[in-house]
Amino acid sequence: MQPVFVLIQRGQSFVDANNYPVEICKVTLTQVIYRRLDGRTRATSIGAFNEEFERIEHNELHMIKAEIEKEKHIASLRKMRRTSIN
Repeated sequence: MQPVFVLIQRGQSFVDANNYPVEICKVTLTQVIYRRLDGRTRATSIGAFNEEFERIEHNELHMIKAEIEKEKHIASLRKMRRTSIN
């Protein structure tokens, strides 16, 4: 069951619909400005934010970041292997 009201504050961590972590940069009366892990800053309305994003705990954020780093490392190893074969 989803909470009816979620307090959105700067510095909090959320995940979007694709489970990609974001950090809140600024909140106004009408919009939420957030930064993705890839450094992109985006804005969305508060209504859309409440529908599309889910709050995560600090330990969940670290687990997601570790998974992303692992995927990047595996991709770089595969790229190195392809270049060494050619």
